[in-house]
Amino acid sequence: SALMDCVVKQLFEMAVTKARQEMPGHTDVEPEIAVVATGGYGRRELSPYSDLDLTFIPYQDGDPFLDAIVRHMFRSVMDVIMTRAGVEVGYAYRLMDDCAQLDSKTRTGLVDMRLIAGSRSQYARFDQSFWAVFNPTDFIFEKVSEYEARHLKFGNTPHLAEPNLKEIAGGIRDFHVARWMAQVRYNSPIYQIWQVLCDNGAISDEESKRLGEAFEFLTRVRNHLHCLAGEQRDILARTRQEIIAEKLGYQAKPGYSPAEPLMHDLYQHMYDLFRLCRHIVRYIAESKLFLSIGLDCEHGEIAPANKSLERESPLWTVWACRIAQQYNIKLSLATQVLIEEVISETPQMPNWGEAGRLMMEILSQRGKVAETLRLMADLGVLGWIVPDFNAIHHLIPYDSSHEFSVGEHTLRAIAYLDELMDDEAQEQTDLRHSLQSLVRPEALYLAMLYHDAGKGDPIRPHPEVGAELVGKVADLWGWDSKAKEDAIWLVQNHLVMAQTARQRDLTLDHTIRDFTKVVDDPERLQMLYLLTYADTKGVAARIWTPLQAHFVGELYMRALRALKSEDDVPDIGGFRRRLMRELNPENTDESIVAEHIQNMPPNYLLNTPREQMALHIAYVEKAKKGEPVIDFYHPPASAHTELTIVTPDDPEPGLLSKITGCLYAADLDVHAAYVFTRQGESPIALDTIWVDFRGRQLSSAKCNEVKGFLEKVLTGKTTVAQLVRKRGKDPDTLQTAFKVKVQAGATDVHALVDVQTPVDRGVLYRISHALSSIGWNIHSARLGLWAGRAITSFYVTDANDGIISPEETEQINALLPPAEKQASPFG
Repeated sequence: SALMDCVVKQLFEMAVTKARQEMPGHTDVEPEIAVVATGGYGRRELSPYSDLDLTFIPYQDGDPFLDAIVRHMFRSVMDVIMTRAGVEVGYAYRLMDDCAQLDSKTRTGLVDMRLIAGSRSQYARFDQSFWAVFNPTDFIFEKVSEYEARHLKFGNTPHLAEPNLKEIAGGIRDFHVARWMAQVRYNSPIYQIWQVLCDNGAISDEESKRLGEAFEFLTRVRNHLHCLAGEQRDILARTRQEIIAEKLGYQAKPGYSPAEPLMHDLYQHMYDLFRLCRHIVRYIAESKLFLSIGLDCEHGEIAPANKSLERESPLWTVWACRIAQQYNIKLSLATQVLIEEVISETPQMPNWGEAGRLMMEILSQRGKVAETLRLMADLGVLGWIVPDFNAIHHLIPYDSSHEFSVGEHTLRAIAYLDELMDDEAQEQTDLRHSLQSLVRPEALYLAMLYHDAGKGDPIRPHPEVGAELVGKVADLWGWDSKAKEDAIWLVQNHLVMAQTARQRDLTLDHTIRDFTKVVDDPERLQMLYLLTYADTKGVAARIWTPLQAHFVGELYMRALRALKSEDDVPDIGGFRRRLMRELNPENTDESIVAEHIQNMPPNYLLNTPREQMALHIAYVEKAKKGEPVIDFYHPPASAHTELTIVTPDDPEPGLLSKITGCLYAADLDVHAAYVFTRQGESPIALDTIWVDFRGRQLSSAKCNEVKGFLEKVLTGKTTVAQLVRKRGKDPDTLQTAFKVKVQAGATDVHALVDVQTPVDRGVLYRISHALSSIGWNIHSARLGLWAGRAITSFYVTDANDGIISPEETEQINALLPPAEKQASPFG
């Protein structure tokens, strides 16, 4: 460090000389710029290849003379220190006005700053400005959080076979954290800090000595590691342990490597450092820390400092919750009781703008929002600052699929959103990345808070009412127009994605076009995807199934591609030719592949994975011989089974009715069906159906049973009616419906039939049977549960695959008589 000081000072003097030569008028002027060392260089702890962190602090920005000095200094530092000496240089340029906006890493580096060259008065001014806005409590809790996260990452132990000397628990960084926290807690210079800790009873003199010895030992080993590697290196690999042991004078015992006594001493020193620094960190974190007017942190809890809170604005109650969130600490019992007393008097809001600012801070802390809102709700603060929450907090849901009150559902949905920030939630990787990448998460969280707020109005649709309410509160809080408009849009459309994924054929371009007309912005699509996940999962544990996740995720990806694509109309001819090349059959006649690709519809070609398509080609060849192929696929980590059926198509509509009848007889729950017909001289039906049995994948025995049913029915050995009756069910039961809606021109080819019925396992069979009885062909079907009803959707054409006219749509109503609406238990 002393060597580098000499180099930097000389380079600075050279830079000043060159700048004066360029600007003769500044010959006698002392430059008002300070060159400051930060980080390890500031602490005088450089190992041979440690980064050299320099900060340039000019008196004012834009001064030509100072700019010339910085320019020459930069060039010489890069040439001499980086290029020639091989030492990395961290380079920063700071103004005094920057001090209030510095990030955590920069603040930490500047805690150790010291002047190397330049103006002492300018350094003193910057030092004063830096510490004037420095928040010791904020810094301490930041370091505690980083300390705990780092220990977790490295296994919370010093005893790794190849330890990271700097970052591991008990490494050099632990020493730094303890010292930083003590420096800012006791406002003490670095050279006095261990004595200060001893004087305050945090550690003993003996423990202080052991800390110093441990740090010295680790630093010595790290220095040798740098020299041996010829670069900055912190991981003490096995291959280097013996070499460094010999350099440090360790002698091997008979039969042992010299690395053994080295690692024994290293572990002992790291363990001492780990234990003692952990004690210091906890001691300081639990000491009395100033938080704000009237609030202190003591013993790790937020407590009233004095009676001044009684004279403060009642907004302190929100501020206390915000501090608890920020520092991840609890409110003391006394603070909670005091907050409840203040809120019970229903104080008038003194400043809605300040309330909105605090709520924006709270809602922007993704991963920490739900716990804070729960605390605020329990203390009554949430209902005070968000009056609309009071209307739904204890509101019973009239949707039987909901397990909780409307307010509880809201808080749980927000908690599911927060859980995405947990790195261990591997199955939610895409959702977590979406949440992490949001620029303004507070708009999403506000929408989550308000998505069901409209349910307090029993007359109007709740998304419409909620959108009005969230717009009003955003205005009241003084939020900017972008955040307000996003929150309004999300609340207004919060059901669109779930409904589309549950009821629509996602392989059709028409579905994606209709969806992206509503969801026409990638950022809003991202937020809606997150809201849909959290909202659906918050309804009940059984609602967000792997299959539901699959369909919502598929819709998200297709919509995202559509929004980013410039070409709305795919070149099907070119796509077919490319498929021919990609499939590249080894043991299959190319003409068979060409025939399959030519005779399948575009939505099949565009949406079927290549490997699955290759299987289908083989299945079709078997089906041509009159053998139905029945295949079961069990996706990993899923509760459903994908059933593929390839069979000669019936000349008359009704094949799906036969298949779903067999599944009904086997007591399977059917969630979706994609029905494709391969044209040609002998049409082949190629159907994929998503099923489960009692909420689980089909067992081997169940697969054999289903396969037997299907083979008998598809080959004419029995009828669906006989099979269903044999299983103790009435095949002639009419399907009743709460609501039937038929859109004649839903797509360019299909009519769309939406049916809401009572929940029953035979729904899909009975409706598909009704549709085929009037000569309609079914091309896909979806079935989901919502609001205590079965929601089924069918894409259909007439018997000749033609468009169904509006006049023909009335036929289905006669076959699905009205169901009696269930009476509400609440009158």
